[in-house]
Amino acid sequence: MPPVPILASAQGSWTFPTLKLRVDDLEHKGVDVFFGAINPKEVLRRAVEASFKWLYTPETTATNVEEILLVLKSMDGVAHTSGSPTHKQIHFSLDYIVDTQDRAEHEITGVLVHEVVHCFQHNANNTCPGGLIEGIADYVRLKEGLAPPHWEKGAEITGKLDMKLRHISWIG
Repeated sequence: MPPVPILASAQGSWTFPTLKLRVDDLEHKGVDVFFGAINPKEVLRRAVEASFKWLYTPETTATNVEEILLVLKSMDGVAHTSGSPTHKQIHFSLDYIVDTQDRAEHEITGVLVHEVVHCFQHNANNTCPGGLIEGIADYVRLKEGLAPPHWEKGAEITGKLDMKLRHISWIG
């Protein structure tokens, strides 16, 4: 296995995982929207750096993640992250990408920042409440300036997750 690259930043140097991409259906309209809106390598690198910047210091960064595989496929929902401590997979819905194509660059980048946070997040040995896990990922997305329209100031709070995000944002 080749050495894991180091990411140099204003914060210091961080161990950077290998980034991979898999597209399940090149004929899906979401593929064209995705590649027309972003450069996946640049956005995933930005997402990793955002996770490190907002959650860690160079001395405390999680170094166990060796690889992140982004899977673009048709599926219900938006995205989810799974995998082992060393190899993570982010499954991203091409259908959702089509549904949000009017703001594709912003939304794709925001979702990827959120999901990459989950790759590096600790969950207190599965005892951390799900709302806190999601709220922290949303917090990083918000701090990166990637809030979706329903998070804008003055927008109606639409659910418990929005309320937790606003509380975490207020604390931070």
